[in-house]
Amino acid sequence: MVKIYWSDGLVISDGHEKMTFDPRRTIEGCVTFITHAHGDHVSGFLNPGEKCSTKQTADLYRAGNRRKPEDHKCLQYGETLKLDTCRVQLLNAGHILGSAQFKIETPEGVIVYTGDMNLQETLLTAPAEIEDAEVLIIESTYGEPSYVFPRREYTYADIAKWISQTLETGRTPFFRVSPVGKAQEIIAITNQLTYADVVVHPKVSCFSEVYVRNGAKLRYHDAKSEEGEEILARGEAVLVYPQNEEAAPQGEVSQAVATGWALRFKRWDVDKAFPLSLHADFRQLLSYVEAARPRIVYTCHGFDDRLATIIRKRCRIEAYPIKNLSRESLTDYLFS
Repeated sequence: MVKIYWSDGLVISDGHEKMTFDPRRTIEGCVTFITHAHGDHVSGFLNPGEKCSTKQTADLYRAGNRRKPEDHKCLQYGETLKLDTCRVQLLNAGHILGSAQFKIETPEGVIVYTGDMNLQETLLTAPAEIEDAEVLIIESTYGEPSYVFPRREYTYADIAKWISQTLETGRTPFFRVSPVGKAQEIIAITNQLTYADVVVHPKVSCFSEVYVRNGAKLRYHDAKSEEGEEILARGEAVLVYPQNEEAAPQGEVSQAVATGWALRFKRWDVDKAFPLSLHADFRQLLSYVEAARPRIVYTCHGFDDRLATIIRKRCRIEAYPIKNLSRESLTDYLFS
């Protein structure tokens, strides 16, 4: 019997093999799969035993942590890892560079775990693939009807306009964003839609180098480089820093954030908040469920209870937050 449960990360076991996906603590006796390189998803690289992800995810982890994952196997999109009784295939998740969904073929049926995903094309990523599944485990970060994002190109245009207007006032546009994914998108927006130079925090620079090695066309200067310091002294650049970096640049700056939460939460201690996300919004999440045609859905993260309730009512598909699923509660009816 296949068992699915949440134990600081997704765990799937069929009695012969045990797999864990994005675990946040050490879980022994498992094959570990990592969906992408954001800091709250990479703890699995420290798990004992075999670990699997895309090469890009492993490279981003190495850039941010200065260590190479041990016992690690790189898989490409579309590639399948054959275990004793299961097959695990990687699919593009459209979230950040190297982000992956996992399709798990078990003796009793097919399970798809989306991880963090996005169904819209961005300047740097292709949209997530949608795969048929009998059991769908889907992220629900923005699984609430009020989170329907504006068209991406409109938000890009708003960001570019704000950058140009801010520079015209003699102030420096200063973004605090995730150093992996969002920072590179801000760089790309600035490169493609404005004439401004981009200067980035060293942490953003090390992750951006991985993007460039994988074909991204990004132009930027490290704030610690001689050229970066010269540009900063002239005050003619866009600054991109990690959102948790306490140190702030000198001079007159206008601060901005770019996050899906800006759609509803209007009070930010910044000058501008843009509703730009690398996650699927509410409408995308529902469209994924409808296209995948699962027999049952489990939601995880964010508005998991809310999204599960809506899926049951609107899609007429059984749906529950996976956090409520104990390891004993998955029964034969799932694959009957």
